[in-house]
Parts: sequence; structure tokens; C-alpha cells
Amino acid sequence: VARALHLPFDWQYMAGKFGNLVFYILVLMLAIRISRSGKKFIALLGMMPTPLFLASEYTYDAFITAFLFLGFVLWVNEIQSEEKLTWYRALVMMGCFVAGSWSKQIYIFMMLLLVFLPRRKFNSRVSEWVFKGMTVACVLLILIAAQVLLFNLNDETYAIWDQSYYLGDTA
Repeated sequence: VARALHLPFDWQYMAGKFGNLVFYILVLMLAIRISRSGKKFIALLGMMPTPLFLASEYTYDAFITAFLFLGFVLWVNEIQSEEKLTWYRALVMMGCFVAGSWSKQIYIFMMLLLVFLPRRKFNSRVSEWVFKGMTVACVLLILIAAQVLLFNLNDETYAIWDQSYYLGDTA
């Protein structure tokens, strides 16, 4: 948008940082709105200096923090609710955790919180085990995919450096 308005580079840069902050605020506002309890606590955590600073920078941290907040709020709502878990609520919860941990895979372990949903949330033992198995499989799949991509990246990126190091090339 800033480029289309032919703004100078420094203004484009600031507009991008501001857009990152606006995205963080909107997702956090959605998390606060749909939360059944602890709205002030979520607002307090969201407005702490470190998350706000990270949300106003050019990093993935705003995306990560916002979607992990939203996924955690959805998980707490499910625990507090007496209704059975539906497939679309489960999919949204899982999607928030996956989106929040896509760029930094260490956060995918937060998705394992879904394994601790109580038995009363499911229609049958089979559906409970399928959901929990799919959750663990999704976590493992993302971790394996991250390792494969990291291995391929390191293999291609550092191949020349490794060869020159081991062959004793000092030039």
C-alpha cells in the first residue's frame, strides 16, 4: 500500500512495522472477544512490553504470538465448555497452533495441550483416540518436516564451505 502511494522508503518501512502491529492487535482482540474467562489477563499479557515491541518489528514474532494466544484461548474455552468438540472447532484450534509455530517449530509442542482435553469432550473413545492421535501425528510431521528442510538447507548452503574446509583449501 505504501509503495503504491509512492511514499519514501523510510515511510514504507514504518508502514510495514505498523501493519505488523495492527495484525497482532486484531488477532489479540479476537482472542479477548471470544474468551469466556480471563479477558483482563489476556489483555495484560498481550500488552506487556516485550510482545508489543516484537509485534512492531519486522519479524514473525507478531504472527507467532498472536496465533498461539488465539489457539490457547480456544483450548481453554473448550475445557470450560460442556459441549462436545466439533470437527471445525478442533480444526481451528489445530490451525492456530500450526500457524503460530510454522516459522519457529519449537512452539509446536504447545499443540500437545490438545491431547489433554477431557474425555467428556468426545462422542466416543474412538473419536477421542483419533483426535489425540492426529494431534500427535501433526506435531511429529511438522518436526520431521522441519528437520528435513533444515538438513536440505544445510546440505546445499554449506556444501562448498565444507568441501574447502576438509580439503584444506586456505585461499
